[in-house]
Amino acid sequence: TQILNKRILYVFQKEYATYIKPNNENNLNTFDWVGSGGATTCVIVLLRSDISGRVSVGHFDGSKNQITPMTPNNCSLSQMIRSFTEEEQNQGLRGHLVGGYSDSNGTGRSIVRNILEAFCLSNVNIHLETFLTDSFNTETKPKIGPSPIAQGAAIHTQTGAVTLVSHFTNRGPEIPLRVLNSFLGPHHLQNVFDNHTHHLTIGPFNYTPWTQEASYLLNCSDQQLLQQTSTSPLVEGPNFVKDTRMALCFVVKNPNCKNFFKGMPIVYEYNSTTTTPEGQEEEGVNWCRL
Repeated sequence: TQILNKRILYVFQKEYATYIKPNNENNLNTFDWVGSGGATTCVIVLLRSDISGRVSVGHFDGSKNQITPMTPNNCSLSQMIRSFTEEEQNQGLRGHLVGGYSDSNGTGRSIVRNILEAFCLSNVNIHLETFLTDSFNTETKPKIGPSPIAQGAAIHTQTGAVTLVSHFTNRGPEIPLRVLNSFLGPHHLQNVFDNHTHHLTIGPFNYTPWTQEASYLLNCSDQQLLQQTSTSPLVEGPNFVKDTRMALCFVVKNPNCKNFFKGMPIVYEYNSTTTTPEGQEEEGVNWCRL
């Protein structure tokens, strides 16, 4: 596994992004990788077209309308596939599944099964090259039991190579808000990236259900918070508790979602020339709010 820290378009849970690298080699505002992490019972889907190099990455948690095999044209997975051109779809796509393990509730297995059924019912030939999920992504750890081997992956926008990622050091802007969306946002995956404008769009969504609970959850211990908010509290990565606390603090500071969004999404533009002092890390530094 790798640690990725440069030119990454990161996708959070309940998000997807489709990206094609510009032909202009002098364009510095491009991404080398599109990826996602923190997938315990979730599954990351990575798709690529060989004829254009276009890639799409989605982070599925099994919520309603994300994957509906019996009505495949109306689900988030279908929207990901349709983000490719008709020519790209006709030529077929390369597919990779990473994340999800043999958890005791069978959550990951259910998501994987629905993804595979939706692939089979789609009109697009998807050549599945990576299947690191379910029992193939499970190891047994002492005192913990079944655990995911890989929780993150990224696809290279030039070569199409897929790598497992242990840590993303720059996951983009508005992390508390995007984590909040994973808990309380719409069930379907949100397309957060516009390939024409290179804008990242977040929201609006309703996080009011947490305004009453936020203070209570913030007073919980880390272990209590895991039990209250995670589907796999024993195997969550190091960012989970920190990210959840940031999201809760955001709700406490901004209790009225209507006043925060004002009916409009939060929009960012990527700028790869922005830097931080050597040896320091700052997530979202390359994004400018519009």
